[in-house]
Amino acid sequence: MRRGKALQRDHKAALSEDKLYKELMRAKRVALRLYKNYPNVVGISAGTKYVEKAATDNHASIHFYVREKWRSKIYKGKVLPRFVYGRFKNGEVNRKLRFATDVIEVGRVRMVCGAGSPISSSIGLTRQNGTMTFVFRNKDESDSNSYVVSCAHVIGNIDGQSDIPVVVESETRPEIIPFATTLFSSAQDHQVVKFDIAIAQVNPACLPMQDLEIVEGNVAIRAFMPKNQIIPNLPVSCMLPVSNAKRGVVRSHDGSVSIEYRKGTYEVQNARMVQVDKRVRRGDSGGIIYVGGTAIGMVFAASDSEDGWAWFHSLIDVFEYLKKNVNIKLKCFTS
Repeated sequence: MRRGKALQRDHKAALSEDKLYKELMRAKRVALRLYKNYPNVVGISAGTKYVEKAATDNHASIHFYVREKWRSKIYKGKVLPRFVYGRFKNGEVNRKLRFATDVIEVGRVRMVCGAGSPISSSIGLTRQNGTMTFVFRNKDESDSNSYVVSCAHVIGNIDGQSDIPVVVESETRPEIIPFATTLFSSAQDHQVVKFDIAIAQVNPACLPMQDLEIVEGNVAIRAFMPKNQIIPNLPVSCMLPVSNAKRGVVRSHDGSVSIEYRKGTYEVQNARMVQVDKRVRRGDSGGIIYVGGTAIGMVFAASDSEDGWAWFHSLIDVFEYLKKNVNIKLKCFTS
């Protein structure tokens, strides 16, 4: 792996891993506030630094995702910095600590529409295609129904501008419509989306179904990976049925990314970057990222470049968010 150039007066090496992460997150929040509305910027996060498209062993850089790289003279006064200073807890600048930045060209970022099984939905005349992130039987004693989880722009109504019910269909049960009934869908609020996530209750006529199974390889999901273990340089497997991507590496912590959807652009929060071995395509939305029987995240957006850039939500965060927004006690695992 290549090494990123160290900046002078950089004291990161003296910090513990936990302390470095906290300092990096403070610097990232400052970068979001200062630079997210710059021309050409479509997202900001923190993670692995690249040099000439090759990953280095510096996993504590500030990411600026841009549509295309420009020469610095094009926008006078709007040049992205080569580094971002750290911040003390009171918000003051810590000039003894600074983080290198990385301007990553991603082109246009679009929503890419059982774990890994194709799914679709219709709202009026609008049809949306994607992938089931996972299907599970509720383990709470008050309810034993089965549920499917995927992106809001696949089985929900992320625009939040229609009262027409969502009709969910699946290739696993093509003869039964609806395959599932959407119970909750996140929606944009002033063009901001916290999580691109929805949950639907599976039609009893479609049961039984595999519980927490990934469609290829006979892999069973046994747990969600804790958020603090989802870190840059983590190698992962993925199930993205349209692109057929199978392997990837996590490249950032939580950040935000602006994505194009239909005629609008939304800022999606709680977004992490992964680089996979194929270009992610439309219909891969909801695809699952995992390691063995541990589920990590769900893909919701991708770059239109050939570099395999995609963005995902951590599933442990997604499931907690769902539990807070549905009127059902949800339990995914028996333990």
